[in-house]
Order: sequence, then C-alpha cells, then structure tokens
Amino acid sequence: METIVELILVVICQYPGAFIRWLIFRRKKFKEYLLDDWYYNCFPVVVLLILYALVYQIFR
Repeated sequence: METIVELILVVICQYPGAFIRWLIFRRKKFKEYLLDDWYYNCFPVVVLLILYALVYQIFR
C-alpha cells in the first residue's frame, strides 16, 4: 500500500510540481528540482488545484 501511495504522489505531485517550479524560477536544472523533497514540489500543484476549484465555483 505504501508503494502505491508513493507512486501516486510522484506521478501527480512530484513531476508537475517540479516542472512548475522550474518554469517560474529557472535557478536550477529540472533534475535538481525533482530531487527536492516531495512537499516542495507538491505545493504548486495544490495551489493550482485550489485556484481551479475557486474559479470553477465562481464562473459555474
């Protein structure tokens, strides 16, 4: 079970979050952003999901 949750976190949060951080900051290589802890890379994804939910509720 732990492996499945870890895989889901990596696929859903790690790669997209690292990509978003890389697009915004560009101070390090993308590979270095991937090596950061998962919560650093998960934060941009969570923020985007919250913004999407708010915009969807407003313009529905």
